[in-house]
Amino acid sequence: MLAGAVCVVPVPDSWIQLSVSPSPIVLAGAAVAGRAVYVAGGLYSYNPPVSKGISFVAYFPSNDSWKILPSMPTPRQTLGVVAIQHKIYGIGGDVIGGISNKTEVYDPSSNLWTTMSPMPVATSGFAYSSVNSTIYVMGGVDSNGVTRAVWAFDTMSNSWSVKAPMPGDLPATGGANGAAVSISGKIYVAPSNAHGVATSLVYDIASDRWTDSWNGPAFTNPSGAALSMDFYALTAVENRVFMIGGLDADSQTGATKYNFAYDTVTGVWTRWTDMPTARYGLVAVTVDGIIYAIGGAGSCDPTHTSGSCIANEAYTPAEVANPGPPQSSPIGGIALWIIGLTVAAAGVTSIGLLYLYKRRHMNIDGENGHQNVHGGSSNR
Repeated sequence: MLAGAVCVVPVPDSWIQLSVSPSPIVLAGAAVAGRAVYVAGGLYSYNPPVSKGISFVAYFPSNDSWKILPSMPTPRQTLGVVAIQHKIYGIGGDVIGGISNKTEVYDPSSNLWTTMSPMPVATSGFAYSSVNSTIYVMGGVDSNGVTRAVWAFDTMSNSWSVKAPMPGDLPATGGANGAAVSISGKIYVAPSNAHGVATSLVYDIASDRWTDSWNGPAFTNPSGAALSMDFYALTAVENRVFMIGGLDADSQTGATKYNFAYDTVTGVWTRWTDMPTARYGLVAVTVDGIIYAIGGAGSCDPTHTSGSCIANEAYTPAEVANPGPPQSSPIGGIALWIIGLTVAAAGVTSIGLLYLYKRRHMNIDGENGHQNVHGGSSNR
């Protein structure tokens, strides 16, 4: 007999703080497969940069737990991490002494990594997303500097092909440190922005064409001055693109708690309740309509003087059109309904978190769907 199990029911447009990651994570990549969140690569310390610690973990929202997995063969950060058919792909990124072109894939069924066909050009800090069995890599930085090149990796044939390059009217930073999500056959790319407005692009996969049909929000400080945002995370919930956190590069504000959403149907940006912990270089993913913001950098964890974060916070999006003024509080303006449950079970403890996720058994490879993100970004 199990008594007193606690169930936390999230209120729309609110955040909750969950079990922290086993190690600080910054500039990593993340993807979702089988409702497990896989976080790969990244730095243990951001200032100074240190590539050590745990480089591949899985988080299970169903029971708010973590599992340490075999590290990628090539340690790296600012890479792409994508889940396709329950396998996790690690692509490109920065390594000690240069930029990587490695493509490596993890198979949960064997618990092993395998090397795949390398990128045609070693690249890091790119935006990326996937549709069906193809991974798209857009922009970033190669050995010649900022690039607007776009590559597609067919995971079925293990081959790369070139696509239409990103348009030439991007901000000065080009596609470096950009983020992307895919919705309804289109990829929404939000590159690093300059002076308050991110000139963001849409890539139509079927026609292999780009348009600049959406714009990032105008970021302003309390005095109304424009800010330059970078290293934010993107993730998709249905038809909305959420932009979480980020670095204010133009002032001493540093890490931010911002939570903006772009409605791809109405073309409207809305600011929602701020994230509890200010950070940049984080990853954000969506599992069953709930956003999970993991890791990052900033003065967010006094136990890690490196500035890297172990934070793990979940956000329940609101469905209403007008959220009212944005809020910011130590727990993000959340209200919790705590319900005591008495559950009869035979040696199995189930903690319902986030809309009562009750699943008695959670396989590491899972059986349902996938979603990919870049710290960047999340791809839906």
